[in-house]
Amino acid sequence: MRRKLAIIPSGGGMTCSYTAGVIYALTKKYKLTNPDLVITGSGSAGTLAYYTAKQYESIKNIWTNLLSTKKFVNPYRFWKIIDIDYLIDDVFQKQVPLDIKSIKESKIQFFVSTTDYNTGELQYFSNRENVDFFKLLKATKAMPLAYNKPVYLNEKRYCDTSKSSSPYVHIQKALEEDATEILLIDTTTEKNIVTQLGFNTWLKLRSNKFRENYENIIERTDFKENLFIIKPKEELQITTLDHNKKLLTETFAQGYKEMMENRDFQKVFNQYC
Repeated sequence: MRRKLAIIPSGGGMTCSYTAGVIYALTKKYKLTNPDLVITGSGSAGTLAYYTAKQYESIKNIWTNLLSTKKFVNPYRFWKIIDIDYLIDDVFQKQVPLDIKSIKESKIQFFVSTTDYNTGELQYFSNRENVDFFKLLKATKAMPLAYNKPVYLNEKRYCDTSKSSSPYVHIQKALEEDATEILLIDTTTEKNIVTQLGFNTWLKLRSNKFRENYENIIERTDFKENLFIIKPKEELQITTLDHNKKLLTETFAQGYKEMMENRDFQKVFNQYC
């Protein structure tokens, strides 16, 4: 059986600047630009979209220059703390246009996860499907408490949740797509008590069907063979809703540096580099 590599990053808002640094290092040092699969959701979906489109310099530019603005993240704008419309409509379409054609034509199978707002089920959309990709990016990033509304996609409503952003949930999808090696980028941090309380309250207000389906989504922690996990060696100083330019730049640099210095990676993934 042909070997297949899947790259799976964490979601997590602005902590995904670490993932962006890791991905940038993969393209610079290891020339890893054509994995078989990419499975992503939430905060890392944009980064992996630009990676699939081979717009590598755009990844660095966006995270270190364009996201440190209150137009995007403003904790005091409680009705829309994270303005996904600004990110997708302005940054991804105007300031640094994402090449959707290249994504659609890529040899990489690119899967984006999102949560059905009515049923609580996880759904994956791929670059092989006829789907509005910019709306899909909005759907996977639409955090219930930070964006405050679902996104319509193919006549259904979707949102971001901790399950659709979890890399350990996506392991199952990778195995279903016959991945034989998985590169997982884990930036999971301890949950903010206020944020977690708010999400749990939101979850309790969902229907019984939603909660049942949502709770049945399993995070795979039993898959060990050929699983390579990259995690920050030092605790990330940035938080989910932090738009501080210095922290964004430092976190990106941390991901880049730690990936560049990873001695074990080349041994494991040499055939893909």
